Amino acid sequence: MTSSTLTTLPDGTQLWFDRNGELHRDDGPAAHHPNGSQEWWQRNKLHRVDGPAVIHSDGAEWWWLWGQDITDKVHAWIGEKGLPPWREWGDDEKVAFEIRFVGGLPRRGRDLASD
Repeated sequence: MTSSTLTTLPDGTQLWFDRNGELHRDDGPAAHHPNGSQEWWQRNKLHRVDGPAVIHSDGAEWWWLWGQDITDKVHAWIGEKGLPPWREWGDDEKVAFEIRFVGGLPRRGRDLASD
């Protein structure tokens, strides 16, 4: 796990940076905005494997993996499979998402950074 340092901007935005100065946080969103919007960053790229990487305060959500916007693909997949909203997913849906979009077996014990 990479350690991150919290920086709070004058407007109240909270950002977590790793020792290289890149936006990065392993255990939650690396950006919290005063309006409630959140962004998950890994190594200076939008990235999240267990939900959308960007959640706006108005409820809009965008899915990203290692800096690649996969929102349209995820929405199409959810519709095709008839899945519930991602916040209601159980283990089966989470594993299916990881297999379909992250690739291979679920990430437990794997280093996704090799992509």
